[in-house]
Amino acid sequence: QRVLFAEVAFRNSTSGPLQCRHDQWIVFDREGYTYEALRDFDSPPIYRDQDKRYLGMTRVITPRMQLRGWLGYIIPATAQLDCLQAAGGAPVRTVEFRIWSKGDAGASLV
Repeated sequence: QRVLFAEVAFRNSTSGPLQCRHDQWIVFDREGYTYEALRDFDSPPIYRDQDKRYLGMTRVITPRMQLRGWLGYIIPATAQLDCLQAAGGAPVRTVEFRIWSKGDAGASLV
C-alpha cells in the first residue's frame, strides 16, 4: 500500500454560504475503482506522521472566506491511478485532475 496526499482549497466567491466536504474529492484508478479520503480520527498517524492538517469532514464557509487542508488516501501498491475528481454544487459539477506516476512516459507528477 501507499499513501497519496492531496492539498485542497476552497474559496467562497459567492454571495451565500458554501458547504465543503471531504467526500467531494475521490481518487479513481484506471480500472474504475475509487478511493475515499481517510478521516484523521480513523487514521491519525497518516496525517500526524507527515505533518498534514486534515481538511475536515464538513465545513461551511461564508462569502470571502477560504478553507485549506490535506486529504490522505490509502492506495493499493498495484493500482494505477487515473484522476482525482472534485464534485459539488447544484446542479452538480465536476473537475478532474489527472494523476501520473514517475514511470509514465512524457508525464510528470501532479
